[in-house]
Amino acid sequence: MLSEDHRVGIITAESESLSERHFNSVCWSSAEIPVAVKGMDEYPKESWQPLDDHAKKEKKVVGLVEELIRESPDVGVIVLECTVVQPYFRTIRRATGLPVYYITTLVRMVQSAYDPLEYP
Repeated sequence: MLSEDHRVGIITAESESLSERHFNSVCWSSAEIPVAVKGMDEYPKESWQPLDDHAKKEKKVVGLVEELIRESPDVGVIVLECTVVQPYFRTIRRATGLPVYYITTLVRMVQSAYDPLEYP
């Protein structure tokens, strides 16, 4: 659970494309749950093709997240909005010590609600 004195850090492909309208469409606002958004705007889209220099991309993503945290030190959780950065979630978690969420996290949560684990 995110405490009141923390905000959600969001890594997105294009920071200007993510707006309050998106938050409102899923029934919340950044006034209720503060956010800090960092886009991969400085990196050309074609540089994020799959299977293309994993180590270099990993370094870029971690650097981007660290920059987000320097700009907003009250970030308490990271959300990876952009699917191309999901392969780096473990590295981000190790580098920051923060929980990291992404689309697969959501899918697992929904799936577990419909098909919960059964214990003997």
